[in-house]
Order: sequence, then C-alpha cells, then structure tokens
Amino acid sequence: MDTSGKIKLTDRYYLSSDGKLNFILEEVYEKRESKGRNAELSGELGLQIVGYYGSLQSVVKGMLKNATIKNKAKELSDYVDIIKDLEQQITKNLEETLPNKPNMWKNKESIGGNKT
Repeated sequence: MDTSGKIKLTDRYYLSSDGKLNFILEEVYEKRESKGRNAELSGELGLQIVGYYGSLQSVVKGMLKNATIKNKAKELSDYVDIIKDLEQQITKNLEETLPNKPNMWKNKESIGGNKT
C-alpha cells in the first residue's frame, strides 16, 4: 500500500490532494484474491477513495459519515464514541506527522467539549 504524499489521519483514513481544488479522503481496505464479495481476502492492504471534498470541514464530515456507517452506529452514544475515537487518532497522527510545528492541539476544546 503506497501512502507516499498522503497524511495519515487515523489507522484507517488518509488525506491527500489532487493539486487543484480537492482534498481526497481514502480508506484502507483488505484486497481480495479475485473479484466478488465472497472471494477470499488476500491479506494485502490497499487504499480506496471515499470521496473528493472542497474543504477540510467537508473531509471531516465525510469521514464521520463513513465511519458511522461502517461501525453501524445506531444510538447517539455510538456516534459520540466514534467521534471521540476519530478525534484522538487524528490529533495523535498529526502531532507525529508535524513534530516541528507548534503544538496547536493542546489545551483546545475537543469535539465533545472537554479540554485535552
């Protein structure tokens, strides 16, 4: 799986750009040995495009929508748990990706309203 030129948001999601106006959200998936949903999994990972977005806010909304569908969230508490988990993973990965940048993520209010 080639992730060069991509920013790791979570273990499952990567962000890139088409160099023009769009951000591209990609999701990690496991490839299959052949075509079809019933084909054996190969163990090899790949990236598939979730969507093209015009702003980072739209990327976050797309990632949340995709994650809640994949995790089959049914109750409000499920959505809150998914959002908190994504927020923690994104913050951790951006801090690792941008180690020389000021730590802009500390002491900010999180999505859930708690100080981090």
